[in-house]
Amino acid sequence: MGTAGNVIVGVGDIYMAPANTALPTNPTTKAGKFTWGQGWTNVGYTEGGVAFEYGPEIFEGKVDQELAPVVTILTGEKLTVKTQLAEATVKNLNRAIAASTLISTAAGQGTAGTDVLEFGSGSLVETMIGFEGDAPGGGQRVAGLQEKRKRLGGGKVCL
Repeated sequence: MGTAGNVIVGVGDIYMAPANTALPTNPTTKAGKFTWGQGWTNVGYTEGGVAFEYGPEIFEGKVDQELAPVVTILTGEKLTVKTQLAEATVKNLNRAIAASTLISTAAGQGTAGTDVLEFGSGSLVETMIGFEGDAPGGGQRVAGLQEKRKRLGGGKVCL
């Protein structure tokens, strides 16, 4: 049987941080919120919740003498986290696209500031994603994931 106090329900927040950033500290009261330390950034408003898709890759050792595999070995795993960012900003695109580079130029006298998002290097980037929300038993629940993301495709976005 599951534990209802471990479920995140209703309104929640999503945070991102570089790999190996310390997870948030527990609140001192049951009704308190977690303290997200240096490196964590709230991604802003989202729509439609958060979905997780887990896909294991399993090797099945089969032989002629048995109907079922004689050995099964986990050879890989893939976890996909999906959400829709409601705040369509260049910073959020930078967070969502692995190995992207955000280049900001401040506005000058008579010139507008620009944000240029470059992507397509194929570099592997490790990122942590954190979720915080209300638990049905009161208080807050938090979950943290560390992932490796690889860019697909390439290009440039200028705003």
